[in-house]
Amino acid sequence: MILIPKFCKSCFSVRTSVMLGGIIFSAGVYLTGYASNIYLLFLYYGLLQGVGRGLFSGPALVIVNKYFDKHRSLATGLGTSGVGVGTFAITTLTQYLFDNYDFQSIFLILSGVALHVLLVAMLFRPLSWSKKYQSINNRQHSNKKTDIPTISQTRNSISSSTLYGLQSTESLDKESSTCSSEYGHFERSTNDLLTMEDGKSRKSQEKDKSKKDDSEENYDCCLRDTFQILFPVDNIDGVKKSDKKLFEFHLLRNPSFLLFCISILLFTMAFKAAFTFMAALAESRGISPTNATLILSIAGATDTFGRIGAGIILGFPRLRSLRHIFFNFFVFAIASISFVMPLLQSFVFFCIVCGLYGILTGAYVSQKSVVLADMLGAKQISSSFGMLICFQGFGTLLGVPLSGALKDFFGNYDGVFYLGGASMAVAGILMLASNIVLWRQKRQEKEENASSTKQ
Repeated sequence: MILIPKFCKSCFSVRTSVMLGGIIFSAGVYLTGYASNIYLLFLYYGLLQGVGRGLFSGPALVIVNKYFDKHRSLATGLGTSGVGVGTFAITTLTQYLFDNYDFQSIFLILSGVALHVLLVAMLFRPLSWSKKYQSINNRQHSNKKTDIPTISQTRNSISSSTLYGLQSTESLDKESSTCSSEYGHFERSTNDLLTMEDGKSRKSQEKDKSKKDDSEENYDCCLRDTFQILFPVDNIDGVKKSDKKLFEFHLLRNPSFLLFCISILLFTMAFKAAFTFMAALAESRGISPTNATLILSIAGATDTFGRIGAGIILGFPRLRSLRHIFFNFFVFAIASISFVMPLLQSFVFFCIVCGLYGILTGAYVSQKSVVLADMLGAKQISSSFGMLICFQGFGTLLGVPLSGALKDFFGNYDGVFYLGGASMAVAGILMLASNIVLWRQKRQEKEENASSTKQ
């Protein structure tokens, strides 16, 4: 059977990864509502949802970077702007669900919302398929102008069809005469009759066997075509998927990329903790839970403006070469805001500062894959972004528990944001070192190319 091998090969496609991740994530959300202890909560909420989110969030950014080159920054900003809208909407929706439904029903509804990822996944199509469809449409459009049948071609087609009709009639006459002669021979001898019947039975068995082989071949072809349509695999680089490595760890030998990944790890530790304890920090300052949730919603809403704004600004031709510098600036600015948050006391200042925090974090997150594509090239975006997400996952794993331990030790949330600001500051320094190493690498490549051209 060709079903299982073909499915294994299709697992390398973006659509398959997003669909599988959506199913796993939705299952994790649903089972979270029935977790009876903390260990099952780690399994359902932590492991299943984490694996599912990793499978559908990363490929969605990868395919955007493959489709766009000139306007990659703007396309990524628009493509990820839904995260901010979703953050703004899900907080309000979750609060409404907790006020009107029981615990299991809430997670059942949220799992249904998560399943809509499957609808989005069906819209993903490899770039090679789009180019193939475009070439076919162009060819058909050109054929409409040139392929106009003439009168002589029409007469030839009519005469050839008439000739084929005569040939088929003659073949039918021959078959009928042969059958009549055989039946005449059958009447002469009983032994010959038995012999001919055995021959006919063997012929019929051979025909049945050939029909069975043809049906199995058609079935395999049908399955193969079905999986190619439902789970298309991109081969735009001209590299066979069987020859391509699943994990390209040699990218970690690049010092610029390695420093960038460590910087992302440290930043994610503080970034996730800040959004987790932002509402709790506001409540500790005497702000009502409803207004604290509103502050988190404002940060999510401004996140959308940050993503779109960064995509527009960094998409200008004169600023494309400065993306790394802007990206580094975002890290230092977010670190500064993290140090300021524990000093806030009023609801208005919380809204302003958290709104600014959302704008900067939105710009940072949306341009992460774009900066990575500028660093290593669009061909390496799949493997490099997967490794980057792995470092980011470790940052998420370490950041929130460590911040919770600090809260329990000091008795307040101030240490969480001070530690987050320090972690982000170190991340900014490492990213600055990554940019310096990258600048030296590109300068060295230019000098080598210039020397080779002179020779």
